[in-house]
Amino acid sequence: MLKHKYLILSIGWVCFITYLSLFNLSDAPKVEIDNFDKYVHTTFHFINTLLVYLFIKYELDSKWIKHCLILAMFVDVVYGVVIEVLQGTLTTTRHMDYMDVLFNTLGTILASLVVKFIIEKAKR
Repeated sequence: MLKHKYLILSIGWVCFITYLSLFNLSDAPKVEIDNFDKYVHTTFHFINTLLVYLFIKYELDSKWIKHCLILAMFVDVVYGVVIEVLQGTLTTTRHMDYMDVLFNTLGTILASLVVKFIIEKAKR
């Protein structure tokens, strides 16, 4: 089995989100669904929180296991805020949006609920 698979998946996912968040995508096809970008933000951060949780739970030192969900949530929320700040400061084609931060956080909360009430309960 691949060693550190969750670390590799987490880093790959963060690179993917970072690329989509900071580079000019004006030539990309447009999706004509109201608030589609908010669904994307929620989905991306839902997945990111799950990947960070799995990395912490299965690949970090055991001292972190007790708090791995809270730590995963913290890491993802901070990452989401940092990306939004970078959009407002490093790019000319993107801007910071507080609603994006809200929907990033919604994805984090939804992932934490899935972990708490589905994944962790299934293991009991």
